[in-house]
Amino acid sequence: MAEEDVHTIRGFTKDRAEALTDGIFATVMTILILSLVVPVITSGNVDQMLSADLISLVPNVVTYVMSFLVLGTIWIGHNNIFRYLERAESKVQWINMAFLLGVGFIPFTTALLGRYPFDHIASLIYGINLLGVAIVYNFFFGYALMEKLLHREVQVKFFKTALKRSSVGILVYLIGIIFSFVNPEISLGLYIIMPIYYMALGTISGKEAIH
Repeated sequence: MAEEDVHTIRGFTKDRAEALTDGIFATVMTILILSLVVPVITSGNVDQMLSADLISLVPNVVTYVMSFLVLGTIWIGHNNIFRYLERAESKVQWINMAFLLGVGFIPFTTALLGRYPFDHIASLIYGINLLGVAIVYNFFFGYALMEKLLHREVQVKFFKTALKRSSVGILVYLIGIIFSFVNPEISLGLYIIMPIYYMALGTISGKEAIH
């Protein structure tokens, strides 16, 4: 029996894990928009009040776009991990579950930060959420390398480079958490910079960096 068939019978298929991941990402990225609520004006000067209400939604829009881009870069990186995995054994499945657990919290922490963008607690919770996702994500990389789960040895160099670059996220989110106690505005700026940074590295094309 071929080795691939043995892994399929004894282990878990990658297709199931990828299907679950794609479904959760699609749901989470859709739920994000629910943090934006259309203002309801029942009396008074509609134009004036609507303008004021829309301006007040700017932080929500910013955090929505920020989190959507974060999820997008993470999803692309996750896809690249699974593309080169030889098999998805039980431990891989549980690491993936822990990763998706953190991803599932992002709509809540995004809405919280959008409502209170310069509040210490909101900035702290959002940073912890992204830090947790980044840590599990990097652990995923490390585990795949350590257990030699990759299809081809030539891809090891690619994974090691991607691991180093994605580790920047852990450092920046940690700094953002620290600054949330001192200056939440700086924390927000750091959170906004991260998806831009990874996109600039070529993450969206999937050729140079993975996050």
